[in-house]
Amino acid sequence: MATGHLIRQANQFLEHHASADPDADVSIQALEMLRNIRMGDLGKLLRSRLDEAKRSGDSAGAVKLAEEEDKHFKWTSDIQLPFFLRVPPRFFQ
Repeated sequence: MATGHLIRQANQFLEHHASADPDADVSIQALEMLRNIRMGDLGKLLRSRLDEAKRSGDSAGAVKLAEEEDKHFKWTSDIQLPFFLRVPPRFFQ
């Protein structure tokens, strides 16, 4: 419970500085930190859903979600292999 409270406080702190700090550089830094936090959270949700699609055998859904994950990597500047290289051949599974 305490961790959730601290996270909310940190977000409020960053949002305040992003919107109201008199120093534009501080506002930009706060915005960048908020963007990284939120994109990271969205990436975790996407990864969880992709794993569930694979686990349940939803191959069509897994392909769509993997394509969305590729977009996410482009937005977050994470370097990843293309999807077809991230799926090991059956021999190695």
